[in-house]
Amino acid sequence: ITLTIILIMAVSSYFHFNNQRAEFMKQMEAFGAAAVSSLARNSSVAFLEKDDASLNILMADISKLKDIVYAMVLDKNGIIKAHIDMQKIDQQYTPIKSSEPPQKLDDLVIQKYREKNREVLDFSKAIMFNNVLIGSIHIGLSLETLERNIERTRLHVIMLTVGLSAMGIIISLIIGTNFSRPILKLVKGTEEIKEGNFDYRITDSRNDELGDLTLAFNDMADGL
Repeated sequence: ITLTIILIMAVSSYFHFNNQRAEFMKQMEAFGAAAVSSLARNSSVAFLEKDDASLNILMADISKLKDIVYAMVLDKNGIIKAHIDMQKIDQQYTPIKSSEPPQKLDDLVIQKYREKNREVLDFSKAIMFNNVLIGSIHIGLSLETLERNIERTRLHVIMLTVGLSAMGIIISLIIGTNFSRPILKLVKGTEEIKEGNFDYRITDSRNDELGDLTLAFNDMADGL
């Protein structure tokens, strides 16, 4: 019974954990997609007019969002024209190096990579004006919050599994003891009959199959 409970909990926990991770990832992707789309929409005019003040205001606003690692506006040649870190302005953008293939959703590209012992999701989107490419947007989201949420879920699942497993062990011990005690008494009774003690009786009364077996044993002793 205990092994069955542990197996069921392990399988259930595995699927629950994977579902939670997938759900957290979808939320992060939806948040990043909304942020990069909004920035691309709001920065196109300022980018064309070379309005650095407006671009810097947009960078300052988006830097306040949770889990933002970076945000930048590139021209069509890959030169950084706006960045939340102003020291990187006018530098050449270095493409991301990742072992995982990028995920493409319409005009949005999502790339997952590792940087300084943390995982980052890079969201990039082209800036279009009258169907002409004028630049691109990159926003990086840290997955540290995601990992913390997943770790809390993992801890919750482990605690739940351990608790239910312990409950299963206790129930198994109670059921095992409840069945083994009358069986041991029946074994004792057969030994007494074997030794010629035909007056030996089992006094326990149970309303189950073991109770029927006890009554049958006492009837056998009476017959002998």
